[in-house]
Amino acid sequence: MNSIRISTYEKNIQTYSDALKKAKQKHAIVSIIRLAVFVAALLSWFYLLTLNITLGSSLGTLFIVAFLLLIKVHKNLEDKRNYLETIIKLNKHELDCCNGNFSNFEDGSEYVDSSHPYSYDMDLFGKGSLFQYLNRTITNGGKKLLSNWLSNTPLKSQTIKQNQEAIEELSHLIEFRQEFYTVGKLHKSTDDEGILIKRWIDQSSFFSNKKIIGVLLWLIPTINLSLLCLIIAGYLSWSILTFIILINLSIVGLKFTKFNKKYLLLSKSHANLKKMTLLFNLVEKLEVKSQLLSKLHSQFYKNNRSAGEQVNKLTKLLDSLDNRNNIILGIILNAFLLWDWNYLWRIEKWKKSHQMDYDNWQSSLSYFDALISLANLTYNNTDFTFPTITNGEYEFKANEIGHPLLPKDVRICNDFDISEKQRYAIITGANMAGKSTFLRTVALNLILSGCGAPACAKSISFTPLPLYSSMRAEDSLMKNESYFFAELKRLQRITQELDKGEKMFIILDEILRGTNSEDKRKGSIGFVKKITSKLAYGLVATHDLELARLAEQQPDVFKALCFEVAIENNELQFDYKLELGVTQNMNASFLMKSMGIIDDEQK
Repeated sequence: MNSIRISTYEKNIQTYSDALKKAKQKHAIVSIIRLAVFVAALLSWFYLLTLNITLGSSLGTLFIVAFLLLIKVHKNLEDKRNYLETIIKLNKHELDCCNGNFSNFEDGSEYVDSSHPYSYDMDLFGKGSLFQYLNRTITNGGKKLLSNWLSNTPLKSQTIKQNQEAIEELSHLIEFRQEFYTVGKLHKSTDDEGILIKRWIDQSSFFSNKKIIGVLLWLIPTINLSLLCLIIAGYLSWSILTFIILINLSIVGLKFTKFNKKYLLLSKSHANLKKMTLLFNLVEKLEVKSQLLSKLHSQFYKNNRSAGEQVNKLTKLLDSLDNRNNIILGIILNAFLLWDWNYLWRIEKWKKSHQMDYDNWQSSLSYFDALISLANLTYNNTDFTFPTITNGEYEFKANEIGHPLLPKDVRICNDFDISEKQRYAIITGANMAGKSTFLRTVALNLILSGCGAPACAKSISFTPLPLYSSMRAEDSLMKNESYFFAELKRLQRITQELDKGEKMFIILDEILRGTNSEDKRKGSIGFVKKITSKLAYGLVATHDLELARLAEQQPDVFKALCFEVAIENNELQFDYKLELGVTQNMNASFLMKSMGIIDDEQK
């Protein structure tokens, strides 16, 4: 992480904390004034009833108006306080992330899949995962899209390039990104709400004959109000009022159950719609230049009207419809204005106009949300770089590539490349020398590159290919599978994809651990030879020096690389630097002796 970014977050925390202190002071002052005005309003009734009716009623009206205004001011200050507290928390979490702790963000545990071609091996999801490091999404759609990008690398080359441009542009808009995140966190919504509003949009209309209903919903309330005026004026009997009320309530009650089902979907989506309105408004204010952001931005406009404006219109209609929840007011409104049907009619007119737009709005917002997470990665890591996509012959070439989740001060970077000339690297090394970490370093940077995100390297160029791995397998009592059989199934999946003619990048770490040494050697060599006859590229980490000798036998296919370990002053020394050749040193027996597991005389 760049020290400039740390300074930025520290400055933000101080600035917002000062503003929060002032907001809390104002909030306390307004609370006291509001209480005083409320007491003054009560005292005005004393004047009204005992001393001076004119003065009492005038003061009472004045204080009531003032009290209502103070309620609004008080609410605005509460909103500001909550906003500042949330954005301060975000900057503190980003500061923690700069120092290597990103545990405060959602980890995407629900996406963990042990059968996935690579995500389980690479710890893409769960605590301490790449997803948790990246994730700043505040919509369910954005969260799912980000997880989908990571799980289905690489995207199409054109999409990668467009994402790169958009991410680069968004990376400079820290105020927008933090406001977007803060607003989203303040207005939480559950996944059910998104499903419910979509279900309502896809449902058929509540009204069968729309033209006739539209006329009646205008005509009947007009007649009702006209009759009520005549009754009050004394031209008609008050007994007619009873018939008006009964007839109108009967009309509303005709489809009461069906109405309530639709209303339930809408009312549970209310908070989600308000959140959408606020987020749409933020996005619509942006002035964007990149091709992808311009395209996404245009989705929020139709006939010179913004999505935020249109969703806000629906929200206000729902606010009005919610008046039915007050039993007395609901009866009065329905008895004269057919309130439930009138507002559902308006809401369904909204749906008819925007049914096709809603999915575009949601998908565009989700795309923005996912891009913002990758833009935050770009902003926080000025030493990361956007990869270059190569066409033609396969190439993966990285200068000073490092593990993206390791802090910069402890990260060890290496140069690495694979091409058509040598399609596989066989990596040997002692225990804890860095083999598995390097495999994940390559894989995670390929995953980031395949999404359009910057990679942890000084420079990197790659040809996008699907990623498959076999690094970790688990036995399963539920499926009656041993560890060894679980690993065989992963290897079988790789060969099946290769047999289809699929080009892929393969990462293997010490395969066939669950069998004896001779069987493992034969099986490993046989498998590696099989996959090298196909259209594939990759890395194989092993302790088996016999497998590493394939580099001598087929130098046009394999190259040997290693991580060496030195023993100095009876201590192991690791430099985690990748070297050419096959390792010369192993450390298992040394470690067992030093830990007292075996005696010095044992071999």
